[in-house]
Amino acid sequence: ESLAGSQTPTPAATPPPPPPLTALFDAAATDADLAYIEEHYRGEVLKQLGLEADEGGAAEGWVDGWDDAEAVGELPRLAKVRPVTEVDASTEGQDDAAASSCTSWNGAAPSADPEVAPTLERPALASVAAARYLTRPSGAKKSYDFGERRVLHVELDLTRGRQHAVPRALGGYVPGDAVGVLAPNDATSVRLILARLRRRRGVAPQAAVRAVKGDERFAEPQSLAHCLQYRVDLQAPPRKKILRQLLEHVEADAERRLIERLAGKGAQHKPLQKLLLEGWQLSIGEIFALCPSLCPPPDTLLAILPAARPRYYSIASSPLSFEKSAKGAATRLAVALSVVEYEVEAPAEVEAPAGAAFAPGLGLRIRAPPRKRGLATTWFEELCARFLAEEGTAAAATADVPIFLHPTREFVLPAHPKWPILCVGPGTGVAPFMGFLEHRVLRREAAERACAEACMGAWRGGIDLDDGDLGPVAADEADDVLAFTAREGVGAAWLAFGCRHRDCDFLYEAELRRLEARGAIDRLLLAFSRDEGASYKYVTHALRADAAAVAKLLRVDLAYAYVCGDGTQMAKDVHEAFKACLAAPITLTRAEADAKRNDPENCGGGNTSGVCGLYSAAKVDIAGIAAGADAEIPGLSAAEADAFLETLMQRGRYVQDVWS
Repeated sequence: ESLAGSQTPTPAATPPPPPPLTALFDAAATDADLAYIEEHYRGEVLKQLGLEADEGGAAEGWVDGWDDAEAVGELPRLAKVRPVTEVDASTEGQDDAAASSCTSWNGAAPSADPEVAPTLERPALASVAAARYLTRPSGAKKSYDFGERRVLHVELDLTRGRQHAVPRALGGYVPGDAVGVLAPNDATSVRLILARLRRRRGVAPQAAVRAVKGDERFAEPQSLAHCLQYRVDLQAPPRKKILRQLLEHVEADAERRLIERLAGKGAQHKPLQKLLLEGWQLSIGEIFALCPSLCPPPDTLLAILPAARPRYYSIASSPLSFEKSAKGAATRLAVALSVVEYEVEAPAEVEAPAGAAFAPGLGLRIRAPPRKRGLATTWFEELCARFLAEEGTAAAATADVPIFLHPTREFVLPAHPKWPILCVGPGTGVAPFMGFLEHRVLRREAAERACAEACMGAWRGGIDLDDGDLGPVAADEADDVLAFTAREGVGAAWLAFGCRHRDCDFLYEAELRRLEARGAIDRLLLAFSRDEGASYKYVTHALRADAAAVAKLLRVDLAYAYVCGDGTQMAKDVHEAFKACLAAPITLTRAEADAKRNDPENCGGGNTSGVCGLYSAAKVDIAGIAAGADAEIPGLSAAEADAFLETLMQRGRYVQDVWS
C-alpha cells in the first residue's frame, strides 16, 4: 500500500487523432472512422442550416403542429419504387482519387470527335481561364459582406489548356446563345450521404452504378459518388411524394414524425411546411442531416431523386474576340453571373426564435437564421478564388466545368448589320449585349481593314500607287471615307442599362465606355435606382424620357428590340414603357424624310409584306411624305401600339430573354 501510494499517477492516454476525412474512400476505414466522418459532415450541414446540438433547457413546441400527441393521419400509399439502376458494391477498376474529390467530373468522358455536340448527359469539359468581379464592395470596404451583391465575369477555356479539341458546336457559338453548366451538388451534403451509405449499407463511394431502365442520367457506368455529385438534384426542396418515399427508410420515431409532418396534407402541418420547405427551403442533404437514421438503399435513392438541373448563362462575348482553333472554332467564351446568398427570414405567422428547440426529440436548437447560397454561383466563385485574389488571370484552374451549348432561336443579331438595335438589359441582363456590341464592332473593324487592304497599296495589274496619286486628301479625311465605306448600312445601337449604385455595380462600365469610343454604341441610357441625384431611377424612366427618339427608332428606323433580365416585373415594365414611347409624335427633318422616301425598300401602295408590312403596322406612310419638307408623324393609340409590338414579336424583331 505504501509503495502504491508513493507511485506517480499514470497520465491519461492521449486520445488518438481523428481519422482524415478522406478515409471515407479508404477500403481500410473502420466503422468508428466512418461514424466520425459522417458526424463531421452532418455538423457542417447543420451549421449552414443555423442549428446546433441542444444541451437542454430549450422549450419545445415552438411552432403549431408539433404536438407529439397529435395524429398525423394516414399518408397516401405509394407505388413501390422501381430502381432505374443497379449498384455494384465492387470497387474494382474505380478511380479512388477522382471519386474522392467530390468536385471533379469522373463520369462519361467527352467525345474526342469535335463534330460531336456536347449534351447534358455527356458535356464538354472546360476550365476557368480568367475571372474578376464586375462589382465593388460598398463604402470603403475591401471585402464583401454576406449577401452583398457581387457579380463575376468568368472566361472559360474550351480547350482545357490545349488538352482537348473544341467541339465545333460549342466553339461555333453566336452572340445571344447561352451555355448550360452542370454544377456539382454541395460537396458537404454529398459526403454526408456517401458516409452514411457506406457505414449503414456497406456501399462504397466508388461503387459502380449501371442503368437497368432507359434513364439517360445513368446510361454509362459511373461511380455512386459521381451520380450524387452530378446526376441528381440534392439542392431543391423535396416534393411530398419524395418525402413519403424516404419515410420508409427512417428508423427513429422523432425523425419519422418530422418527415410525416412535412409530407402531411392536414392544415395543422401547413405552418411547419411553410417554414421549412418554403422558407428555409430544406434540401435533401439537409433532410439527411436532420435525420441520422435515414438511409435508403442507393438504387432507391437514385430512383426517387429528380435529375440534376443545369444552370444557363447568357454568353457575354463574341467568338471573334478569342483565338480560333485549328477547325476555326472559338477557344473561349465568357459569362457573367450574380453570386447568390441570402439569410432566410421566417414567415411572419411562424416563430422560430434563436435558442428555441428545433423539433421535439431531435436534440437540436436554433442558433441563427439559415444562410442559403446558390449552388452553381457559389461553386463558380470557389473555382475562381485564385483569379479573384489576384484580380485577373492566374495559373489555369484544374477543376472541370461541365458545359454544353444552349443555342438561341430568336435572340440573335439581325441578319444584316444595317438594322438598328435597341437593347434593354439592367443588371446581369446586359451580358448578352456585351457579345452583341462586341461582335458588331469587330465585324465593322474587320470590314475597315478589308477595305484598307483592297483600296490601298498595290493596284490591279501590279501598279504601285504613291500617296500623291490619291489626290490632295488629308489623312483624317481618308480615314473618314474609309470608315464610312466600311460602316455603310450599319444601323445605330442603343443600350439601356440600370443598376443600384453607379460606384458599386455598374457592370462592364469600362468596356461600355470603350465600346462607345469605338462607335459600337450610339446611345447609352443609364439608370441608378438607389443613387440620390441620379437622372433616372429605372431603365423605363430613361426610355420614357426619350420617348420620341425611341418611337422613331422603332417605327421609322425599324430597329430590332431586345430585352434581357428579370422576367418577374422588369420585362412587363419595359413593354409598358415601349407602349408609352410609341404614343409620342415623331418629327423627321427634311433630310431624314427625303432619305426615307427615296429608299427603295420603303414602299407604299398597300403592300403588307416585308418592310412595307412593318411600316403599315407602325402607321407610317413613307411614300406619302411630302418632298422637301419636314414630316410630322402622329403617335400611336394604345391599341395601335399593342398591335405594332405584337407584329414585331411575331416577326422576331422584339425578343425577350428573361428569367424569374
